[in-house]
Amino acid sequence: MSTLPVHFINIKAWAQNNSNIVEWNIAEESNVKSYIIERSPDGRNFIQAGSIAAVHNSRYQWTDAQPLPGNNYYRIRSLDNDAKQNYSAIVLVTPDEKNKTITVLPTVVTEGQFVVRLQNNAPGSYQLKMINSSGQQVYNQQLSHSGGSSAQTINLSPGMAKGIYRVIITGNTTAYSVSILLK
Repeated sequence: MSTLPVHFINIKAWAQNNSNIVEWNIAEESNVKSYIIERSPDGRNFIQAGSIAAVHNSRYQWTDAQPLPGNNYYRIRSLDNDAKQNYSAIVLVTPDEKNKTITVLPTVVTEGQFVVRLQNNAPGSYQLKMINSSGQQVYNQQLSHSGGSSAQTINLSPGMAKGIYRVIITGNTTAYSVSILLK
């Protein structure tokens, strides 16, 4: 009985900015020449999207800089020096994951408040900071997000100076920045 040239432990994929990241771990790797990353819109008909040379690591990562619109199914095909092949499991990145957005409205604030909208973002804690034109942090608030889409109103103190501010919102895998004008 011959052993397989590679043993996939896991494969995962996720959306990041306008790309998809595919990562896989292996337990055993012998005689493997390369890994072919295959992509499909339907989980049945796969085509090659990229490749990585085997360097005998336990972890590999590849970025799909031009994912398909809609669903993106991925699998990894190992190719050994004897032309034998082995496939990983199939993973999916859905459009909702790719359409993560953070929006601040309005960007011209006249009533001392604005709304932060998180759409298709992961649940968790997000940090909102406001930086004035001198580079000083003048506002700081934790935003709790239960996942999916939400809108939270930010009420500024009445004594906050008028001017241009940079609003920065960060989470575990998210960073967003926009300028607002406080009138």
